[in-house]
Amino acid sequence: MNFPWTEISPGHFRQPLDSIGKLWSTWYYNDVKLGREPLYIASYVKFHTLLEADELQNRLQNAWKAMRYHNPGIACTVDGFYREYKVPSEDEVNTWVSATFKTHQHKSADNVAREEAKDFHPVLHFIPDQEHKTRGELVLLSNHFFNDGRGEFYFWDSFLRLVAEPESVTFGDESKYLPCARDDLLRLPSHPTILAFLKAAGIVSGSHVPDPVTAPVKKDKEADHGCLKRLILTESQTARIADACKRKQVSVAGAFKAAHILTLRSLQKGVDGYARDECVGLEMLDLRSAFKGPYNPHQGFGTDYHVFLPAKFEVGNNKTFLDIAQDMTNWFRETRKSFTADPEGLDAVGHMMLQTLTGPSHGPIPPMFSSLGIVDGLMQSTYADGTVEVEDTWMAVLANRGMAQGFWTWTWKGQLHILTSFNEAYYDPQTVEVTLQTIVETVLKGLNID
Repeated sequence: MNFPWTEISPGHFRQPLDSIGKLWSTWYYNDVKLGREPLYIASYVKFHTLLEADELQNRLQNAWKAMRYHNPGIACTVDGFYREYKVPSEDEVNTWVSATFKTHQHKSADNVAREEAKDFHPVLHFIPDQEHKTRGELVLLSNHFFNDGRGEFYFWDSFLRLVAEPESVTFGDESKYLPCARDDLLRLPSHPTILAFLKAAGIVSGSHVPDPVTAPVKKDKEADHGCLKRLILTESQTARIADACKRKQVSVAGAFKAAHILTLRSLQKGVDGYARDECVGLEMLDLRSAFKGPYNPHQGFGTDYHVFLPAKFEVGNNKTFLDIAQDMTNWFRETRKSFTADPEGLDAVGHMMLQTLTGPSHGPIPPMFSSLGIVDGLMQSTYADGTVEVEDTWMAVLANRGMAQGFWTWTWKGQLHILTSFNEAYYDPQTVEVTLQTIVETVLKGLNID
């Protein structure tokens, strides 16, 4: 292992940051220095339970405490080179629970995501239902350093199991659960090789677009106000889209990314009369299937196990929706297959993109896109014979400040979800709602679905 945890004094452990850790750490500290909002990841569950209100509150806090024991990475300190963990005393554990488990009596989940995203470390927010004591909502907020999109759903699965079936923990030996570095699980070296940099250079240089498709921004900036908009398709619509994608030999992710970009391209043309012929973006890939060592997705929270890669696509020259969807499908499949077989270069990509990602922003940012797949395979909807039942869930990277805009898709309980995060200071909410509808219409039309 090139990024091992070392006990530097009794109960005090240190791990050198791998390439993704260095990227997130540098990104965070540069954001703070430049006065920007750091990149926060948020996720949510709405649930109902057989537990009484007092018992529920107690179980939630105890489950959060147990999560720290099984996932000490969520309580690590992080600098530019290392992450460190100290085994806490019982008083320190209780202080940590009090500081990182917060109850809100009169806030919505959206308000919590907008107003409470300010801590680097993970903080769990509980919103009890004032009218129906057997219902509640939970929001998890942290810097992206500590988790990734699919990891958020794995987190909820582990946490809700502990709520439904409590476990008593005693701190002292939890260092055995400290998270393994992503690059060690991929068997990458301590520093990228020359061949890795050459491979990464081809990816990064090949994705340069001087004037790409982006979401049009308002002419007059208003006050920052983060917003989330979501569209949920019916089970029937979802099934028909999945079947049509199979017939057309495109993935659902490729179809929706194509529709997303074509919709933004049309909006851009409506603003300045010019249709861009290329798009570029950071494409998110879950690397868990590429891990070479033992790994339990329900443990090890406190580190990011995905990668974002720059990718360029041609959308002009009379290309049809299906042409573009096929190009995007091929890219996702071939890139995943290639890096699963040989992850060399993934570390170098992070090093090469550091300056671009962490430096000052000079204009609209190409939209982020991520397809999270079928969430039912990541988390259950019922725990301990109905002691806890999940009614709804989502995740997003927040855009409470700045011009970032993200777009996520996933399927849960047979329904396709489309969620976008954006800052109302730059993007009009009504336009965003129309954009989501147009994306779905573009998919249906492009796949010849009535």
